[in-house]
Amino acid sequence: MKDAKTDLEVEVESPTEGSTSISGVAFNVLNTIIGSGILGLPYAVKQAGFVTGLIVLAFVGVLTDFSLRMLVKSGRQAGIYHYSMLANSTLGKVGSFFLNIFILFNGLGIAISYLIIIGDTLPLLAAQYVPGFGVLQNRIFGIVMCSIIFIFPLLFFRTLAPLAKFSAISIGCLPVICIIVAIRAPSYAKDYEIKYTVFGDNIFPAIGVMSFAYVVSHSTFLNYCTLKNPTQKRWSIASMAAVGGSAVIYLAFSAIGFASFGNSLDSNVFTNFPRDDIAINVARLCLIITMFLTYPCVFYSARMVTNIMLRFETETKTPTKMQHILVNVGLFLVTLAIGLPVKNLGTVYQLIGALCASGISYIIPALIYMSVFWDLKGIWLRATRVFRKNAPDLASERFCFTKAKTNWLEDLGIAFLLVFGIVALAAGTGGTIAQIVQGN
Repeated sequence: MKDAKTDLEVEVESPTEGSTSISGVAFNVLNTIIGSGILGLPYAVKQAGFVTGLIVLAFVGVLTDFSLRMLVKSGRQAGIYHYSMLANSTLGKVGSFFLNIFILFNGLGIAISYLIIIGDTLPLLAAQYVPGFGVLQNRIFGIVMCSIIFIFPLLFFRTLAPLAKFSAISIGCLPVICIIVAIRAPSYAKDYEIKYTVFGDNIFPAIGVMSFAYVVSHSTFLNYCTLKNPTQKRWSIASMAAVGGSAVIYLAFSAIGFASFGNSLDSNVFTNFPRDDIAINVARLCLIITMFLTYPCVFYSARMVTNIMLRFETETKTPTKMQHILVNVGLFLVTLAIGLPVKNLGTVYQLIGALCASGISYIIPALIYMSVFWDLKGIWLRATRVFRKNAPDLASERFCFTKAKTNWLEDLGIAFLLVFGIVALAAGTGGTIAQIVQGN
């Protein structure tokens, strides 16, 4: 007897079932989302205009949640639960290459932003509490010294497992930072003129900062595969809870920051506070600790992609000791070489967000969905058949990747996701480069 379920309801083969509840997965995803990018969100709201900025910030959260849900839906239909492998299977070597490039630059960009934050924070604390150590007040020396002593030794583990205990410390510091800033910032509002504008001058670069803050697609399947009874519905609940929680925190933090400093906001909200605010200095210390301990986590993703692209790492081999050392040292020096001279944190947020986060969160997930459910290969072959010699009869070619039914609302959303991602990438990157050229 034929099963009563429709094609859409039939569950494809799932990964090995995890043991984490929906709430546990949601919390893990939320922790992955919220990082140093939150520091630049009040600045992004200023760039986009207060009203527009908050609306767009919430909207980017909606798109992020939709992207996460559709990415898992595509993976389930294809039976592949690894982002890079899914891209390679559905988009071929070209799609996989661009995804790896996006992940590489995103990882390096985040690592560079951490070094800039250290450079903004350490000299200030040193001048306030250990004025006798003048060398610590030098930005370049502070970054180099801290990087070599506290960060560099953590880069040589083969996996993230040994860093688990450090990650717990980092996760514990972040709420402290956010709470202190949220409590202390309003007390400085009287010193600034606050204008609640509707539109700003740099909406698309601001979208880059917001996308940077939300980017989490690269760890989608890592979290999904830990979910107990990993159905599409349970993942959707976890995703909406995580992204929704992040959006609430982001909106509150951004609104408080803007309402406190207005158009005087810097790309790193901490630079708006005075040096002698004790509570803020505690938050600054927590921030530095977080940067030390989180840098290796984002560095490892960039290292993994580099090893794959250099073919040091394949399904059958791992990098040799020498290759491991060379890649670690090389990437570390790249982040130092850029992080030392660059001081504008907002530029890094905007550029990496527009260029990389748009690709990771919007463009690649949309193309994967289209390849799985819309049969992009068949569409391409049909469109180019007239230009190909000895083209086979269309009826003899198997174009369909799947016969699964789709929801027209999801199809419409995917089309919008792709267009939004392309526009955000082009306009955001172009706008940021224009700002750099103009010296802003």
